[in-house]
Parts: sequence; structure tokens; C-alpha cells
Amino acid sequence: MNSPAFDICGRANRGEIDEVWIYNGPWFGFYESTLVGPNAYFYNSMPVPGPHSCNRIIPIMGPSPERDLDSAIHNFGHRAESTMTRVYGSWQQNRTTHNWERFALVKALSPNYSYSGCGNIHYPPNGVRDYDYTNPSTVLSNCADFSNYPNLSNPLSTATPVSCSLWNCNHLGFLEFWFSHLPAKTGCGPDSIASNWWKYFSDPQLALNPTSLCR
Repeated sequence: MNSPAFDICGRANRGEIDEVWIYNGPWFGFYESTLVGPNAYFYNSMPVPGPHSCNRIIPIMGPSPERDLDSAIHNFGHRAESTMTRVYGSWQQNRTTHNWERFALVKALSPNYSYSGCGNIHYPPNGVRDYDYTNPSTVLSNCADFSNYPNLSNPLSTATPVSCSLWNCNHLGFLEFWFSHLPAKTGCGPDSIASNWWKYFSDPQLALNPTSLCR
């Protein structure tokens, strides 16, 4: 991080760069996504250890040219999951204690629920196993109601049948579906979290104090 050849921390400290993408070979052993900087948190991997001179958090993405576009965008999905878990402080299936858990709910992983939200990066709403993007079965989902975020209705009244046909039954299609439903509204919700989750996604520093956007 402190190598003069790249000066990553120095350039970030001077505001010259916002983040780093490293297209790495199969032998690099690099993470899909990670963070470096003070108070860095889990980002689908543990933070880059010091010593370093970074004075703010910098996201580092590690797509591989050996793999396809789907996999590269998949990495950013895990970035979003880690970010929103930090924003809300937790994430579990089979409960809906906050809006991130409501969004990412998966019926197959939540026996106390009769519906899904929008699912997560490995499990679409109708998924029953990891990477189940081609599953033609139907499940109730209130994902469409997130277009009204933060004014969500009772999920039992808004849930509609969904299957993989909504994302053309492929990996990339599901990622487009999932990201397109990530809240991106102005203002803040009753939970004092910004209604535009992309703000936290683009600047992971904000996840350390998520209510600061609503003061």
C-alpha cells in the first residue's frame, strides 16, 4: 500500500483516487473485495493489515480477467452485502429486524416466512441453493415493493409470484435484477438511514456512521 511505485495511500489521501481495481491472475490469491484504512471492516474479506499510511477507507476490488463479466459484477454484489450489513449492524436470514434483512430475505433460508425479499447474491428470491439463478420454480416475493422505499407496505399484501423468468434465468440477469431494486431514493427513512443505499456502496467510509447522512 505504501510502495512509491503505486503510492495508493498517498494518492487516496490527496483525493486523487476513490478506490482501486486490481485485475489479477489466477495465481495472485487476491480477494474479490477488501478494504484498507482506519476502522476498515469486513468486506467479503478481512481488511488489509497495516502498517500503511491511508487516512481514510479505500475499497479494493479484485476481478479476474480469467473469469466472465458475471463474476466481476458478482464481486460488487458481495461488496453491497458487506456494506449494508455494516450500515445496519447485522444480517441474518429468517428474521426482518431491519430493512436490509427485509430486502435480502430468502424464503428457502427463512422457515418462519412464506415469502422472499429480493434475495442475496448467491440466492435469488426463489433460490434453494447457492447460485440457483436458473430455477424456474415460483415463490412469493415483495421485491417489487422496494421501488416504493422507504414506504414499504405489508409484504403479505404486496408479495407476488416470481421465478427466474424475471432475470432471463441467468447469472448476469439476476445481478441486474438485484442491483436495480437496491433503494436509490432521496432523503432518509424512519430508521435514520439514507434512502439511497448507493451512497454507502460508493463510499464505505459512510457506513461507519450511517445516520450522519440524515442529520
